[in-house]
Amino acid sequence: MTGSARGRPLLERTQATDLARTDVTSDDVLFLVNGISGTNFAMEAQRERVLTTALDGIRGHHSTPTG
Repeated sequence: MTGSARGRPLLERTQATDLARTDVTSDDVLFLVNGISGTNFAMEAQRERVLTTALDGIRGHHSTPTG
């Protein structure tokens, strides 16, 4: 089972409750996180900020951003 297949049930549950955008796929999330985790950042805080920004973009209309 691929990583995106393992994460699909969680994404589908969050989409069903409008906590995640419905146009995002589990592959999208996997590529996004892999891309960010594989990038060399000058500071760990920068990596966390970029990941938070990316995940905020996945959230649905009625969810609350972290911060």
